[in-house]
Amino acid sequence: PLLILENGSKTYRDGIDIEFNELVKKFDQKVKISTAQESLGNLEEKFQNLIRDYDLVFYLPISKALSGAFN
Repeated sequence: PLLILENGSKTYRDGIDIEFNELVKKFDQKVKISTAQESLGNLEEKFQNLIRDYDLVFYLPISKALSGAFN
């Protein structure tokens, strides 16, 4: 999930820790919202779990120019 930062400190996982309606309320309240990359440690852990369960794992990153995420 996309990581969402509130005021640069509090982190939410989109659709898990915060829902769309809550996010809209924060925008309406002028809360500073930005997005962040997943940490390298979390990505590594996810890949380790995947390669334990699957023979092949395909990862397709996208460039910041193509991403809808914003800072």
